[in-house]
Amino acid sequence: MRLCMSIISGAVLLLLVGCGSDTRQDVSLAYTVNAGESLSDVGRKSGLSVSDIIRYNDLDSHVLRAGQRLYLPGISTLPEVVAKPEKQQEEYIYRLVTRAQWGAQPSKANFDPMSLITRITIHHTDDEMSKGQSWGDKEIVRRIQRHHQKNNNWADIGYHFLIGSDGRVYEGRPLTVQGAHARGANNIANIGVSLIGDFDKQLPGAAQMRGLRALLTDLQQRYGIENTRVYGHDDFVTTVCPGERLKAWIDDYRKR
Repeated sequence: MRLCMSIISGAVLLLLVGCGSDTRQDVSLAYTVNAGESLSDVGRKSGLSVSDIIRYNDLDSHVLRAGQRLYLPGISTLPEVVAKPEKQQEEYIYRLVTRAQWGAQPSKANFDPMSLITRITIHHTDDEMSKGQSWGDKEIVRRIQRHHQKNNNWADIGYHFLIGSDGRVYEGRPLTVQGAHARGANNIANIGVSLIGDFDKQLPGAAQMRGLRALLTDLQQRYGIENTRVYGHDDFVTTVCPGERLKAWIDDYRKR
């Protein structure tokens, strides 16, 4: 066997070929990610599913960076790509704070597995864990988890993601586990996202809203969720959550 290498429009094409034969046994395109590209963009061009791209490259993040290499088995070439404008690139970028980084306690065993994900519900924390205090977002997330596990006897923090005042996205309970944020059967196939703060009288700040838009873009593309399947907490139960101003934004977002 011998290894032949050729360059095709910025991507390295590795062909594993038998000596004296032109029979292709394996092809793997080493693709260079362009600025602003998402996993869904690469999937659409290559014909591979997002889950396959993640598995082939052992990715631990769904956010790509310009110049990153992705190996695409079975793909020999991709169409030329026009880089997205800088403004669009921001829609895909957020900083994820993992459970280990914010100091999460282990999940308890009383949970249900997540069904096939089809919807997203947005909440606000209503500042209940931080009223009159100057705790940072990490401590607020830790306190919410303690409250949910000890007072509510839930398996873990109820939300899958929380978004801090600086736009950082905190990893909540794993997406493989059904949430506890919309009551009963409303949690089935439903990703729970909560913004830290009270947004009845005002919208979140610019950084927090950027984090929300970026997370929604990522989750919607990853799971094929339309805007019409993005809800506020009060679409399921009688509650003031996610706050009047934030709910107005959600209602407008669903119409886009």
